[in-house]
Amino acid sequence: LLDGGDRAGARQLWQELYASAEVDWMRRAAEYRLAQLQALDDLDALTARVAEVARRTGRQPQSWQELVAVGALRRVPTDPTGVVYALGLDGRVTLGGGSGLAPLPALENPR
Repeated sequence: LLDGGDRAGARQLWQELYASAEVDWMRRAAEYRLAQLQALDDLDALTARVAEVARRTGRQPQSWQELVAVGALRRVPTDPTGVVYALGLDGRVTLGGGSGLAPLPALENPR
């Protein structure tokens, strides 16, 4: 119910399913999908912050600590399950290894 759709629509659907679920497994499934949507939003926001710092400094940041040091982030970012997001040397932000949210769904229209 996520692949190929937009995040806002998917989020609304999963929130409704979560609120109306009468069985635990359905509530847990909706909670999982909502966490994946949050991670997708986080990845977009973090990618923008990394790009901004790279633009300001003229080089790709090599760690989250660099972004914290320049005030672009308050703390090292974690996904909704508490796993630190991965920051590639090329500035690409992805789920960290061991995240229970992988694989993330592919959505055509962000947010």
